[in-house]
Amino acid sequence: MPRVIFKNNNQREFLSKVKSLSGLSNEELALLCHVCGRTFRDWLRGKFNISEKAFLFLLKKSGLAVPKDIKVVNDFWYVMKGARNGALKRMELYGPPGTPEGRKKGGINSQLRRKENPNKYRLLGCNLRKEFRINNSSVNLAEATGIILGDGSISPNQLTITLGIKTDRLYAMFVSNLFQEVFGERPSLREDIDDNTIRLALSGVGLIEELIRWGFKKGDKVRQQVDFPYWIWKDTGFQKGCVRGLMDTDGGCYFHKHKTKLPIVSSVAKVLKSLRFKFSLSHGGTRIYIYDFEEIKRYFELIGSSNPKNHEKFKYYLSQKTHRI
Repeated sequence: MPRVIFKNNNQREFLSKVKSLSGLSNEELALLCHVCGRTFRDWLRGKFNISEKAFLFLLKKSGLAVPKDIKVVNDFWYVMKGARNGALKRMELYGPPGTPEGRKKGGINSQLRRKENPNKYRLLGCNLRKEFRINNSSVNLAEATGIILGDGSISPNQLTITLGIKTDRLYAMFVSNLFQEVFGERPSLREDIDDNTIRLALSGVGLIEELIRWGFKKGDKVRQQVDFPYWIWKDTGFQKGCVRGLMDTDGGCYFHKHKTKLPIVSSVAKVLKSLRFKFSLSHGGTRIYIYDFEEIKRYFELIGSSNPKNHEKFKYYLSQKTHRI
């Protein structure tokens, strides 16, 4: 139904004149216009725009001249106006729709709102970037570092640890608990019977950024020439923890398919030397061996192991040694 739009507050003026000239009440005029009394009163207050049909009837009934500065619009014209205003505001905030600039600006604003109120968006079911923050170096972090250097892999958005399914099932539980304590999240754990592996994984770009901040590197460990992060050298306990994690996973501080001398082997040798261990380096410096049984005992006393299989082996060798004596 078309509506009549008056400029300023002239609709109220027009209806007041009609009422005065006709001598009729609001209810009587409403009845003549085929609307309820409340609707007519809303027209009189200027709350709603009068219908074109009622306007023409009252204009004829009162004999008044056609008011200046009026226009006739279709019903729900305000919806189109509101939509237009909304579209203009959206373009102001996010840029034109469908353009790379608009999508980029909208995405940035969306991420800012999610950071400001993450719980709200989690309740809405949105996927939010996980935040990881390691505030202080510790022996546990050092041991986790050794595990990552040994059997870990760091991609742009995931940290994975691969262990043996037959020998490392109990150790995998230890690693899972350790990572929960260090990183604040328990890794997923998946067993692959075909490959005889257990795969622990922690995902999140925020985690990888935090690991890099603590001295880790993404990608191939040999190509990257990985070594102990700088902070490991600040404390003897950190050095022991890192060597423990490395020995518990990689076992010999070497990579079987490569003959390149790695910085990490030199770092392990440096720690063992500082603790006055007797050890041997293979030709080319790719492997470290501790042969002497007393030195092995001393290793378990000073550095220790968190991997149950190593304790079982040590107990077996100890029982054999005692038996021979």
